[in-house]
Amino acid sequence: MHTITLPVALVVACTLGAHAGEPRTASEFLADRKPTFVVGTLGDDSADRGVSTQVELVRGLLFPEATVVGDDSFDVSAGAQVWPRTPVLYGGGHLNAALAGLGDCLPLKVTGGEIAIAGQKYTGDEYRLIALVPSLPASDSCPGSPQFLLYAGAGTPGVTEINATPDGNFGFVVIDRFGVLDAGTWERGADGAPFAKITTRALRKPWRESVLRSGGISVPPALIVQRLEVVPQSSSERAEDGALMRGLRQAESALGLENSAPITVYVYPDAKTKASITRPGDGHADQVSRTLHVINGDAGDGGALEKVCAHEVVHILATDAFGVPGSPLWGEGLAVWASRQYGSRTLTEWRLDPPRAEPGIVELCGAGFSRLPERVSYPIAGLLVDELIHEHGFEAFIQHVYPVGPGGLEAALASLDADVQEVDAILRRFREN
Repeated sequence: MHTITLPVALVVACTLGAHAGEPRTASEFLADRKPTFVVGTLGDDSADRGVSTQVELVRGLLFPEATVVGDDSFDVSAGAQVWPRTPVLYGGGHLNAALAGLGDCLPLKVTGGEIAIAGQKYTGDEYRLIALVPSLPASDSCPGSPQFLLYAGAGTPGVTEINATPDGNFGFVVIDRFGVLDAGTWERGADGAPFAKITTRALRKPWRESVLRSGGISVPPALIVQRLEVVPQSSSERAEDGALMRGLRQAESALGLENSAPITVYVYPDAKTKASITRPGDGHADQVSRTLHVINGDAGDGGALEKVCAHEVVHILATDAFGVPGSPLWGEGLAVWASRQYGSRTLTEWRLDPPRAEPGIVELCGAGFSRLPERVSYPIAGLLVDELIHEHGFEAFIQHVYPVGPGGLEAALASLDADVQEVDAILRRFREN
């Protein structure tokens, strides 16, 4: 998991022709109004928790007074008048009953495994959609609906970290493993019905692939490594592949896992290339597509490439095995704990000279984590997770703490015979060290 950088990607522009009175951007849509988050409840417990976790993250960062309702709290067949004010829907039609209830009335479709919009189909769980959907007029075949903001994915839950993707002030954006793939605007036909039009398409670079296995050819891949075709093959790639495998194995060992499903790693030659193709930074994980994106570096034992892989791959492995973390505090803390380092310092070195931060555990478990500089928040998270696992055990941490946000924190700690005051005392000790 990665901390969402403010402003969260809630800015979506659109052209509405005959309905020019409607907001053109999410900023206008949400201006001076309290949104109502409509969470999908059609999935299993893990899917529903994934949707709710994303909503609570955004709510805590930007809209602490916002209302959260289930998709079964109103009947879309009754028309636009029954919808909540300023609705923001999370989850595709396979997860959100409100979206599913509009069916073929919508100028788009998001179902399990596929997104359809602007005459295009995007097949695969990695695809996600952010759209400010225009209001739909009522007709004999459609009940009509108000304008609403939609965050949805073809995967399940499909919305993990979706707000971290900048939308570029388009009416809708389709997201893949690299970021925004297609984007466009909304227009209306002569009958007033809205339709989507793609105006921008990102170029995707060609890559060359190598498959890393732990055994013979019959053994399933552990990592699928991708390098840009324009980067010449090098004798150093063998060492680089070894570093990536060591990072994977370290993370698996820390989490008590083995024989994980294959993960694809995109290796970028430098920071500028990575930033131009996907997100900036030394590395990040796109959990929805099961991909890592890392900058090439020192491939020696314990070098930068091994370390960044060990950290980032935790986000995919842990989500697969344990579900979506209830807070970035736990997601990033677990990654720092499992990789035993952050930046150029080991967890032991951080313990001897920890960063100073004032927020208590309740604030850190919520919006406070994302408001701290990463160089402060990540080491603190790793040290705190290290303390909790040392004191209560890995299984107890995963079962009781990892899934919860600030609202469930007291009950989670009580399950460990601990409380907020005890954890705050640990944080004070970090500050006073």
